[in-house]
Amino acid sequence: MKRWSKNSAHRPTNHKHNTTTMIVLDDINETVNDTAKTTQHLAELHVERAKLDAAEGLSTVSIKAISAVIKLVLLCNVIFFISMGLALVIGELTGIPSLGFFIIGAIFIILMIVFACIKKKIIERPVVRMYLSLFFKDK
Repeated sequence: MKRWSKNSAHRPTNHKHNTTTMIVLDDINETVNDTAKTTQHLAELHVERAKLDAAEGLSTVSIKAISAVIKLVLLCNVIFFISMGLALVIGELTGIPSLGFFIIGAIFIILMIVFACIKKKIIERPVVRMYLSLFFKDK
C-alpha cells in the first residue's frame, strides 16, 4: 500500500470528499464557537448573580448594624439615666451622696467582669450564626 505525503503533488484528490469534510469542519467550528459564546455568557451571568447576592447580603448586614447601633445608643442613654437616679437614691438613703455613685460604679464593674466571662456564648456565637445565615442562606 502506497502512502502519500501531505505535500505530495501526486496525491489522489477526491473533490466530493473534500467538500463534505469542509462542511463538517465548518459545522464543528460553528458549534465550538457557539459553545464558547454560551459558556462566556453563562460565566458573565454567574458573576452578575454573585454581585447581586453580595449586594443583598451587605445591604441586610448594613441595615441590621445601623439598627443595632441606634438601639445601643438608646439603651446606653436609658442605663445612664437609671444609674444616675439609682446613685442619687442610694446617696440619699445612706446620707453620703458620693457613696451612691461608688456603689453603682462597683455594680457596673461586676457586670463588666461577668460579661467578659460569658461574651463568647452570648455575643460571638450568635453574631457568627447571623452572618452565616445571611450570606449562606438556602436559595
